[in-house]
Amino acid sequence: MLIVSSLADAAGAYARMKPSRVISLLSEDEAAPLFPGLPPDRHLILYADRESSAASIAEAARGRARTLIDFAGRWDGGCDILIHCNRGVSRSTAAAYVILCMREPQTPEAV
Repeated sequence: MLIVSSLADAAGAYARMKPSRVISLLSEDEAAPLFPGLPPDRHLILYADRESSAASIAEAARGRARTLIDFAGRWDGGCDILIHCNRGVSRSTAAAYVILCMREPQTPEAV
């Protein structure tokens, strides 16, 4: 299962749901929460940098997307992943959507 959360509730969601992996999507000025017992290789932290040009924004976004896909590709689907961003609305939902499309390419995009 994919669990989507805000930064404020990430620690609580982790404690309640006990996911095997966590994806933190943060701004440069946000600190990643600590998740007790989670091995570092199961916690992906991606920072949205403030690039200065459209070209650098696109390049950085492609790099983060590739990192997300690689991380999610190592997930066997047997345990939960917690995905959180600041508010739990945009970046984390988009990341969950990418993972769903990657895991179920035959499923129509309507979620």
